[in-house]
Amino acid sequence: MINFSLLVLILSLIAFCVKCNEFKKIENAHNLIENEFTDLHSKHSVYKRAILRNLQKNWTSPILFYVQPGLSKYRHIISATVRSLSELTCLQFNESSTSIENNIGIVFAYNIQHCQSNLGRFSNVKNSHIFLSHACAKRSGIIMHELLHALGMKHEHTRYDRDHYVAIFDKYLINNPSVVSGIHTKDDTNIVATFNDIPYDYGSIMHYPRVAFVKFLGYEFHGKFNSIEAKNIYLYTLMLGQRERLSFSDVKTLNYYYCSDKCKDSMIQCKNGGYKNYDERLCGRCVCPKGYYGNDCSKVKPLSEKCSEVDLTAGYSYKVIGEEGNKNCNYRIKAEQNKTIHLVLFANTKQKRICASGIGLEVKYLKNKGVTGLCICGNYDDIHIVSESDEVYIEYNGLRRSDRFHAFYALAPSDQENSIICDKDSCYEKKGNYYEKVNKSYKMFEYGLVPDDYPIIGKPEYSSEEHLGSSEEDYSTNNTITPEESIEIEEENDIKE
Repeated sequence: MINFSLLVLILSLIAFCVKCNEFKKIENAHNLIENEFTDLHSKHSVYKRAILRNLQKNWTSPILFYVQPGLSKYRHIISATVRSLSELTCLQFNESSTSIENNIGIVFAYNIQHCQSNLGRFSNVKNSHIFLSHACAKRSGIIMHELLHALGMKHEHTRYDRDHYVAIFDKYLINNPSVVSGIHTKDDTNIVATFNDIPYDYGSIMHYPRVAFVKFLGYEFHGKFNSIEAKNIYLYTLMLGQRERLSFSDVKTLNYYYCSDKCKDSMIQCKNGGYKNYDERLCGRCVCPKGYYGNDCSKVKPLSEKCSEVDLTAGYSYKVIGEEGNKNCNYRIKAEQNKTIHLVLFANTKQKRICASGIGLEVKYLKNKGVTGLCICGNYDDIHIVSESDEVYIEYNGLRRSDRFHAFYALAPSDQENSIICDKDSCYEKKGNYYEKVNKSYKMFEYGLVPDDYPIIGKPEYSSEEHLGSSEEDYSTNNTITPEESIEIEEENDIKE
């Protein structure tokens, strides 16, 4: 009896210690990015869209950078990340093998727990610093996030129009005034000039994840306590905070700001969200969103020869497209001019904590194909979309042999005048410039909305067990509150799988 009581006591102490370590991790995580807000409130700064404009201390190319010895183990990752930005923009970077204390540039420095950066160029006489822990320095996406801060880019959720796109829940934020104030900060429209053709992007590398600074952690989490959520179907909330790659809008913002003095005489009119090329050797061409090509971005390039036909036409009868397995495929569905397209989506792809472009299924149903589309990672069914224009772009990136998707498509019903997106009982319809929640539901008939004069052609072959859609993630017990930790845990979970 004594031995049993002693065993219970020991197990209780172990559980208590594990919990103590968990809360210590939370405390450290709060400190990890708390100081970042100090830079966001700099009094001598003026903002342009999501990028800092400070004409007296703006960066000029080439930009010198140096990786301090404390990060030498990750120097190749840092250098490759910086070089990749040079390939996408007009900015050029020169790496120094020695300290640049007597020059102006960007210094990558080691910090045991901080991952942060000066916002914009620090001054005319001092270097700007990017501080990285080892956990951050091994991830190119986190390095890129901080590098964009150093170049002046702010977080996406601080845009002046963010209240139309995301909701912030104070009741789930940690009890820290600087955090609450910082996460609510947004651009002042009196001093901000916007780029009209760069909409809010849920897939931006500069967006914080849904659990940033959340105070509820542990085994009872289950995704119920988000500090930030999209004002759209929940799948958009699952996209927040990706650090896989730059979005097209991220690169476009940098090029608009830093490269607008180049190719001024170019009269090219770019389509599908593309923009004129600022490479002076290619002034007569456009930079196109992924999948599109041609001088004006009007064509679609197949991602693989293993897939079916790329260009499809929506008619009055529903047709079905689908793929399965480990492959990359893309489609462009066109409708008659001035008509829109109705999609019914079924997807079974790899579950991800944060879903990003290039993983699972992506659907671009907005007119501007430059903004990240709806990304779907996991098992979902009966997602209804009515497009904003006469064109939809779909990209399938299967990571496993078991991955697959099907999509029904046809001309949208004539009585559905606005773009709309629905997942289960949650529908958002475009009214004016923004999507608003509406009390609508589609009449269900096996696979979705089926008007009497719209016959179905084909159907997806899912078993009843496989065809269980869900808008909730299957969370592990390791839940996080900071972008850096959530990304690190996601990487660990992927390795285990």
